[in-house]
Amino acid sequence: MARVVELMDPQDLGIQLRLVADAPRHPKLFAAFQDKVMGGASTRLTSLLRRAVARGELPEDIDIGWAADALIGVVFMRTVRSLGKGPLSVAAQRRIVTSMLTTFGYAPGDE
Repeated sequence: MARVVELMDPQDLGIQLRLVADAPRHPKLFAAFQDKVMGGASTRLTSLLRRAVARGELPEDIDIGWAADALIGVVFMRTVRSLGKGPLSVAAQRRIVTSMLTTFGYAPGDE
């Protein structure tokens, strides 16, 4: 989660949003951005979620791609809503992860 928050640093978010907005005009640039920035974080997050499924911490039938997108989407929206206030705090990151894990079917004490 910390890496996702780091990638959405409010100081860099404007550039990232511009790359997304200009994707139709500059598809190669956007593809490079997806590969270098978005792809690595997404791969790490989906690997983490797969390991959680393998350990029985998340349900076997969870849609890993959706779960990763949901986590990233929440971080993105919270970052946009708090522009000018700095990156999401560690406490905010924990709340997001806890809420999402509960949504995904994990209950503390299931270990």
